Amino acid sequence: MAPFVTRSAEGTLLMLWSSHGEAGYAMGIAESTSGTVRGPWIQHPEPLWASDGGHGMILRTSGGRDYLAFHWPHHP
Repeated sequence: MAPFVTRSAEGTLLMLWSSHGEAGYAMGIAESTSGTVRGPWIQHPEPLWASDGGHGMILRTSGGRDYLAFHWPHHP
């Protein structure tokens, strides 16, 4: 699966991506400093989800509320 790119309520371009971390499969978040897909991208130091899950996406309701959806647990 590919990374998931979205804009925050403040307009910041964010990317969720998954890989293997210290506690197994994990999901990180990076922020585009230019506000474009070309970046540069700054990785947040702490994982969004650190253990056994990933491939996240954000679902936004018509009322503007955001929900994070991802698979967990991850058993290859």
